[in-house]
Amino acid sequence: MTNLAVQGETSFDVSDVEVRRGGRSYTADTLSELHHAFPDDELFLILGWDAARLFRTWHEPERVRDLASVVIVDRPGMGQPAWGELKGLGLDPERVVICHVATPDVSGSALRRAIAVGRPVPGQLPPPVERYIADHHLYRDNR
Repeated sequence: MTNLAVQGETSFDVSDVEVRRGGRSYTADTLSELHHAFPDDELFLILGWDAARLFRTWHEPERVRDLASVVIVDRPGMGQPAWGELKGLGLDPERVVICHVATPDVSGSALRRAIAVGRPVPGQLPPPVERYIADHHLYRDNR
C-alpha cells in the first residue's frame, strides 16, 4: 500500500526492511538496519506530535534517539510542542526539528474503524490505496 501511495512521486523510495525481517517490528530495529545499510546518511524519523508525545513508552527509545533525528509535525487539535517538553519525553532537543505545517485531520485508527463498518472514506486516502483496501477486503474484521 505504501508503494501505491507514493506511485509517481520520484522523491520517495519505499523500503521493505520491516517486511523482510518478519516478526515484530520495532522502530529501533528498523533504524539500526537502515543505519547499517546507509552508514554515511543522517536518518530522520518523522512523527506527528500525537505519536511523539508517547516516545518514552516506545521499545528502546534511547536507541531510536541515538540513531535518528526526530522531526515532529503538528497535528490538528494537539497544540504545538514546547522545547521544554521534549526532554521530559525522552527526546534530545538538540536533535529534534519542529515542523509547523498544516496537516490533514486524518487518524489511521479512525480510518480503519470506518472501513471496518463499511463507511466510505473519500479523499482521506490516495485512490490506489483505497481501491487496494476495497479489492482485498482489508480492515473488515478490525478486532
